Amino acid sequence: MRPCASHCVFIAYAHRDGADLAQRLQKDLATKFDAWLDTQRLSVGDIWSSETEQAIDRADVVLALLSAGSFTSDICRAEQSRALDKGKCVLPRIRQGGHTTCKRPTRFSPESQGSTAEAASCQRL
Repeated sequence: MRPCASHCVFIAYAHRDGADLAQRLQKDLATKFDAWLDTQRLSVGDIWSSETEQAIDRADVVLALLSAGSFTSDICRAEQSRALDKGKCVLPRIRQGGHTTCKRPTRFSPESQGSTAEAASCQRL
């Protein structure tokens, strides 16, 4: 894994219903940030879980694209939890549109955002 050349942004999303938005965001963010997206960074033979965990650990910001798919995906939930447990600046973005909407998971509710460590990690950017 290479170190980040600039601020690192990890994009967490569900392949089922968030891939198009994730790819558009990665393209836009890559002009100013090191934007990590699994389809751009993982290769055949990589141990994806280890690579993903390392990318989250290096990230300054985790952009969590919330959708019906991410809410039911164990992988998405694990990525979100790891980022929060590591004190990363996590920016939840609820995906609107289509025939489904998504509610904010409990860990992203305003009542659970009182951690001063999390607030400090977002402010330093």
